[in-house]
Amino acid sequence: MKAVNFIVFIIGFIVISIQADARISLVKYNRVYHGLAFNMSTEAFSGVCKARIKAKFMEKIAATSDAAERDRLTRAMNKSIKAVDSWTVRFTKNNKSWDASVLSGEFMKGRGEVMTSRPMKNTRRYFFFHNDKLVKIIEIETKALSSYMFKFSSLYGKPLQVKYAGNQTRKPSEIIWEDNDIRFSIKSIGDPFNCVMLRWALKAEDNEWEALRAKTLKKKKSLDSLVRDAQSATPDKSVDKKMEELLGPDDNKKGEPKSSLQPLLP
Repeated sequence: MKAVNFIVFIIGFIVISIQADARISLVKYNRVYHGLAFNMSTEAFSGVCKARIKAKFMEKIAATSDAAERDRLTRAMNKSIKAVDSWTVRFTKNNKSWDASVLSGEFMKGRGEVMTSRPMKNTRRYFFFHNDKLVKIIEIETKALSSYMFKFSSLYGKPLQVKYAGNQTRKPSEIIWEDNDIRFSIKSIGDPFNCVMLRWALKAEDNEWEALRAKTLKKKKSLDSLVRDAQSATPDKSVDKKMEELLGPDDNKKGEPKSSLQPLLP
């Protein structure tokens, strides 16, 4: 019976995928993204958010003739508009606030990346900027990944790739769609977060980001290996040479102390 249900599920998944419009659009998924666009500046993004807040409160203010209530709503509106500027997070080298978060693999420090967080009832939305351009949007949801498969196949068409957890060929862990400009994925995230990540990103920027991150992680892995060799009872004689190749020449000889870790920080 389970096998029959799985076959029906796959057939439905394929049929819906074929009928869908392959363009990846945020607004098709949720009207909340109306007015927002990739490559927009942080100032423009902030302006859209503030305008929405003002419109929402002005509607309520217009609906009441009570002077005290109108005054209360006006104060609340101004407070909410002012709070928009506090949503911003800058990923500086010393910022460790998000290192253990569900987004820990979605940013690199010291690269000028900025994130704006927009909390909702059951969803958190994160907007990532690089060089003052919106390049990535992430939603964190609490539903199971399977609940999104049909929805996004009907919106974006047949996925480019389906990844599975371990040897489980019937339980997708990540599904990826792409068009000419945007890459979208839904990914299941386990303990301790137990959530699903919906991720839209500019493809060109995302490719560059992934390559840079892979290079940084490779350097860090090489450094960790060399440090272990240096701390072992019988260190490899070539460790010093490899360290110099990786980190650059030692400037201590010139009387100018230099951190050996600084070049490897993202």
